[in-house]
Amino acid sequence: MSDEIRHLRDCNGEPCECGADPARFTTRLTEERCPVCGQRLPVPKIGLLRSEYERLAPAHYRREPDERVRVLHPNGAECVIEYLVYGRLVEAEKQRRGMAAREPSLSQWFEGLLADASERRRLDRVVAAARQSEGDAGATLAKVKEGRGMSKSVPVFYTPKMVADSESYSPSSAKPAQVVASWQRQFAITIIEPVPVTIDEFARAHDAEFVRAVLAGECANGFGNRSPAIARSLPYTSGAMLSAARHVLASGGAAAAPCSGFHHAGYGPPATGFCTFNGLMVTALALKHEGARRVGILDLDMHYGDGTDEIIRKCEAHSWVRHFTGGAKFTEPEQAAEFFEQLPDVLASMAGCDICLFQAGADPHVDDPQGGWLTTEELRRRDAMVFDALHRLKIPVAWNLAGGYQMEPDGSIPKVLEIHDNTMRECVRVYA
Repeated sequence: MSDEIRHLRDCNGEPCECGADPARFTTRLTEERCPVCGQRLPVPKIGLLRSEYERLAPAHYRREPDERVRVLHPNGAECVIEYLVYGRLVEAEKQRRGMAAREPSLSQWFEGLLADASERRRLDRVVAAARQSEGDAGATLAKVKEGRGMSKSVPVFYTPKMVADSESYSPSSAKPAQVVASWQRQFAITIIEPVPVTIDEFARAHDAEFVRAVLAGECANGFGNRSPAIARSLPYTSGAMLSAARHVLASGGAAAAPCSGFHHAGYGPPATGFCTFNGLMVTALALKHEGARRVGILDLDMHYGDGTDEIIRKCEAHSWVRHFTGGAKFTEPEQAAEFFEQLPDVLASMAGCDICLFQAGADPHVDDPQGGWLTTEELRRRDAMVFDALHRLKIPVAWNLAGGYQMEPDGSIPKVLEIHDNTMRECVRVYA
């Protein structure tokens, strides 16, 4: 790896004390799309690394990237560095065998290589050389080769269609874009487009006429208005939660749905508390319809999930939904110690659930205007305990943002973002 490429990777594409100017390495400085994970990244280094990759890798591999390698580093230029290592391995193999550029399939060759002991020993030497020139990416590839599994990213079910102006005090409907942007700067995440919830799926948890009226702008939403933008976003907001849940039921682990505004929504009107449709129960009822036996809902938002309880009663779901809502009991700073004493038992009660839907609310923060009983550090400890326990119990978890209302005079939400960043940080620690 050249010093210039290494500088751009290590310094995150920013000028630093060494005096290197990333702008001189590429002419395209904004909105580059990572060739591996497909994310849009306003990072100068992508252009340079792509040109290096295209110089080194076989032409047909560039057109048909291997899925196994694609997911190794989905957070920026690291993806492209991994491409460089794999591209060089492929070139070495082609030169050794005198292979035509179009054959064999690279993924088939790579899988065969991992399965053959003698080929793996030879690959050791090639990987060692690649590690010397390409650094961390070679180490990741070596882990795959040795059968210890690839490094994972956390799936995040997000689309800009979830984002809307709430025309109210609450930042919840606009928050997903800011949260995802913050996560992309810091963590290995994979953005996946959620499937929007259908009217029939909404109607399992809500009165069908209420659903129709809200989506048509004829009935007030949870923000107290009839905004067409909010109406358009609602199928994607609940869709993110349902898509994340379906994903982890099929694949295990954890997935995030950066959405809010669920647990006050009851079976029918009026919609209140910034909540229009209850994505928790929409998800639980859809999963039950699709074969899930037992669903856990761990609601650690500041407030009581009254809408969730109402729908559980209406749908007679007590026998298969395990619902814990922290806001029913814990509201004061002096209760923090009791909360942490009881949380292990609450988590243990999720045993036997096929999945846990976790609301990682930011509004219990002591400085939140709608909350007030846990510190930033205690909220992170809460999230760590949740992910550690669910991982130990082998219960897949789909989690969302829930509330968080600390806002600066300019309308920004840095303190809320810090709390949500910490939740993702603990998720990555356990699952990625």
